Amino acid sequence: MQFFGNFYLFLAWMLALVALAGNLVVTSYNVNSLIANDIKVQHTYQVKLDLAEIEHTVVSAQTSVRGFLILGNTEFLAPYQLSVNRAERQIESLRQKTVDNPQQQEHVAQLSKLTAAKFRFLSNSILLSKEKGVAEAKALMETGEGKMLMDRVSEVLDQMNLLEDDLLARRADVARRGYRTTIVAGLLGGGIAIGMTLTAFVLVRREFLRRQAIELKLYNKTREEVAYRLEQADLLEKKVAERTSQLNEAIAALVVEVDDRTKAEEREQPVAVELRRSNEELEKFAYVASHDLQEPLRKIQAFGDRLAKKYRDELGETGRDYLDRMLSSAGRMRTLIEDLLTFSRVTTKGQPFALVDLNAVAAEVYDVLEVRLGQSQGTIEFGSLPSILADGLQMKQLFQNLISNALKFHQPGVPPAVRVWAENLAEIPADRDPPPLASVGWRLSFADNGIGFEQTYVSRIFEVFQRLHGRGEYEGTGIGLAICRKIVERHGGAIEARSQPGAGAIFYVDLPTLAEKRA
Repeated sequence: MQFFGNFYLFLAWMLALVALAGNLVVTSYNVNSLIANDIKVQHTYQVKLDLAEIEHTVVSAQTSVRGFLILGNTEFLAPYQLSVNRAERQIESLRQKTVDNPQQQEHVAQLSKLTAAKFRFLSNSILLSKEKGVAEAKALMETGEGKMLMDRVSEVLDQMNLLEDDLLARRADVARRGYRTTIVAGLLGGGIAIGMTLTAFVLVRREFLRRQAIELKLYNKTREEVAYRLEQADLLEKKVAERTSQLNEAIAALVVEVDDRTKAEEREQPVAVELRRSNEELEKFAYVASHDLQEPLRKIQAFGDRLAKKYRDELGETGRDYLDRMLSSAGRMRTLIEDLLTFSRVTTKGQPFALVDLNAVAAEVYDVLEVRLGQSQGTIEFGSLPSILADGLQMKQLFQNLISNALKFHQPGVPPAVRVWAENLAEIPADRDPPPLASVGWRLSFADNGIGFEQTYVSRIFEVFQRLHGRGEYEGTGIGLAICRKIVERHGGAIEARSQPGAGAIFYVDLPTLAEKRA
């Protein structure tokens, strides 16, 4: 009996829900149809408004020219000059709004030709007035050509208005039928839902009375179960007290461990301070040494340039070769020193982190590399990039170094192609190679179609002065990627690369959001 009672109760509620759902679906469909039809009606009104505006524009232009010819005042031509451009925009707007109506599109094409002819006629009248006098222009206006063009424009406008009126009448009729259908469906669905709900109420009341009788029979058994559960509660309380004692012992042990670690950190703090001081001194030394090294290099280059300009012909072929090698080596040395300065400034001269739009950074880097792209016929494709907390200048340097590398190490005879895009670290699967550094942040990917390299050398390319090719093959000092790694590490991130010889390379830069707060 209980099974059948529950079954009928469930069936009644399901039928009521089905009725309500069906009514909701039908009503939603009808309402959407009404909204769509209403949009079409509004569209028709807008088309009719555009037709009226076009007619007003042409009439205004004609009136303006007539006023000019009658009174000879050029101020009357101002409405005509405004009407020429306005008519083109209005006709183009009308063409867009009737793109789904082939018949109206034909009318729009006729209207465009007729208005153009009308404005040519008016323009000729103005020119004739200025060249041969007002009388000649008035004679042209009285030939009837202008009236004939205006009549044809009005005829096309009337035809388009008639078509729109017919569309308006049909859409209004559809709207009326839709309103009636919505009302009937709503009333019918509501009646069915009310009937099903009343049936369910009767079955619920019957089931409630039946269960009330069963609960009365179970009352005595419940008292026995309560006594049993009280006994079990006493046992549970004893176990809780025992576990609480164990937890207190564990907390005491943890306090001792924390105290030990605090003392260890206090012992290590002087060492950390000394290490920071040593690093600062090394950075200052590198900075000063690099500056001091540039002074003799500038003199070598300056005197070498003077020697080349004044005494190059007197040096002989061997002397000129020695001089060129000296100047080339000095130039490489200066580039190397500048790269070392850049490397040391990543941490010593870094700017405070702020919100940086990487799309703007990409645009700046593209402008810097535009000439180089033109020389190599290369392309750069940027996806949508996020805004992050970072050092804006270092982000620009990171983008420029990675993209310049991709352009430099391109395959002979193949224009370099670079693609840059961003992914949310939370959306990257954990089994992706390389795996995401964190669950919150962004991964920037730089892919190219260059010469590539063996994957076994991936850790070597990020070291200072490490090169996989000789200077004769590709220019550079071997510091660019080391600078990239230092910039990424300052932002709490990591940089990885994947490549194969002849198959290009992809550099992955993971920048966790939480690490951005370190600066």
